Amino acid sequence: LSYYRDWQNGYGTAADVPALSRSLYLSGDGKLVDNRSKVARGSRQYTNWLVPTSHSESSIAPLIGLPDPKPYD
Repeated sequence: LSYYRDWQNGYGTAADVPALSRSLYLSGDGKLVDNRSKVARGSRQYTNWLVPTSHSESSIAPLIGLPDPKPYD
């Protein structure tokens, strides 16, 4: 598995997708940790962009005069 985010500097890889039941915690030092006891004091902020990150089509697009590209992933 590999991934690339064009809005971020860097590139990441992983051997496989982590288990969906795995919990990670954002620590005050900026690290992701797997146990609450490892969380450091401090504060960090995480926010998503105000746009969908995986949306490639809209049924309303042609109705309002926008192009309607074929779905992609």
